[in-house]
Amino acid sequence: MNGRIWPTAAGWSLLALALVLVVVFLVLQQMGRRLPYGVFFVGTASLLLVVSLVFAGKGALFLQMAGWLPSTDWTAVPLIGWLGVYPLRETVLAQLLVVSMIAGLVLWGSRSARA
Repeated sequence: MNGRIWPTAAGWSLLALALVLVVVFLVLQQMGRRLPYGVFFVGTASLLLVVSLVFAGKGALFLQMAGWLPSTDWTAVPLIGWLGVYPLRETVLAQLLVVSMIAGLVLWGSRSARA
């Protein structure tokens, strides 16, 4: 490699990303006038929830691969790699910790909204 980014796979990926961002911007510009804020924020919050679960599962797996966390098989859990769910006790516990934190925040927010 000579240090040039174009026209490698990374260059094409950057071009594709730029095009996707332009399309998303144009769609949101048009829908922004009609899209209720509640729907938008529920959608983005749901997406962030899924991303945080994937990060927790894959992060725990990578810590296990590095030898920083123990690895205990848990055969009752299926392997769903794209969701970051692995049949290992530590990865599932990390994801349960994230879910419990999010549930606590939702309950706390709904309680303070009623007050």
